[in-house]
Amino acid sequence: MADIFRFHRHKLGILSWQKQKVVKAITECRTAALGGHIYECNRCDNREQSYNSCRNRHCIKCQFAAKREWIEERAADLLPVCYYHVVFTIPHEFNELILTNKRTIYDILFRASSATLKEVFRRKYQAEPGMIAVLHTWGQNLSLHPHIHMVIPGGGLADGDSRWVHTEEKFFLNVRALGSVFRAKFIKMIRRAYSKGPLTFLDINEHLANRPAFQDLLDTTFKQDWNVYAKKPFQNPMHVLKYLGGYTHRIAFANHRLLEFDEKTVRFKIRDRQAEKEGKSASTEMTLPTVEFMRRFLLHVVPRGFMRIRHYGILGSSRKKTALAAARKLLPESHDKGTKSVAEMVAEFATASPITSDECQKCKAGKMIPIETIMPVKITDST
Repeated sequence: MADIFRFHRHKLGILSWQKQKVVKAITECRTAALGGHIYECNRCDNREQSYNSCRNRHCIKCQFAAKREWIEERAADLLPVCYYHVVFTIPHEFNELILTNKRTIYDILFRASSATLKEVFRRKYQAEPGMIAVLHTWGQNLSLHPHIHMVIPGGGLADGDSRWVHTEEKFFLNVRALGSVFRAKFIKMIRRAYSKGPLTFLDINEHLANRPAFQDLLDTTFKQDWNVYAKKPFQNPMHVLKYLGGYTHRIAFANHRLLEFDEKTVRFKIRDRQAEKEGKSASTEMTLPTVEFMRRFLLHVVPRGFMRIRHYGILGSSRKKTALAAARKLLPESHDKGTKSVAEMVAEFATASPITSDECQKCKAGKMIPIETIMPVKITDST
């Protein structure tokens, strides 16, 4: 990915300052442009050079450590219950509007999906649920495809946090009910945003500034069945974090999908979801013009400071401390003999593969100590 932008970004033309910043970070990550350190083992003659990372959240190289840190922080919030994965998706007809209103519409997507889950959950179980919600904006072909991945504990607190209500293990919530409520809430919030004026219209979508055209968009999408998908419950709490960790810090494209590229085209692997549903091989390939590939990747740059991971209900920041303490008092750690407790699973996960290691890879006995700083070097593009 870095090489594609390094050699071909000059073909993109004028970019917004935020996209320029992302491209610069991706191309300079772990290169001499950012400087670094030289390390030496305190037990043998081994020396290693390491360049600094850019730490940009759109950079492929920087997400592994960030994911590990996030997982270990969230591990303390696990409860000994089953967990569910629900996906909320909005129709593609909103894509034109999103292009100039990412912050507003992505925020509405979060609010509408979380409010929907709370309402339908309370209606069925008379309890307050907890949710971790993650925004994804892409499909396999890098097109704009905004949706929310939500992970929910299998139960909630009721009667002033004095009672834990378990969900039905094989049936969480009716997805048709979720879809219809979600559709109504999202449309209502979009209509309010249009009436109050925070929406922006430019050349690409200026026709929607006309009220009849905008109303036609709402009417057309309201007639559709909105896609809400609920997967089977996870096997245990640690599977939740390992699975969710792959979503929280995933970006639009991963290097392992790249097959080849040149001046004209980029060829990469994709998963055909429709073929997968039909029981056929889901693995296939796609080829895009190089400029189009870069343009699609940059569609998924989120606004500065925008929070892609949010917590709601009993997992919200204002409720989490007291709610989790109450839930743990009400929930037995494990019902099955030989089943590891949540605390044991968390400890095992944390020690299995640490985020960083200063162990010398040559002698396996010493530690790598920083002995010299490498100053950043200005690098000119090889175009």
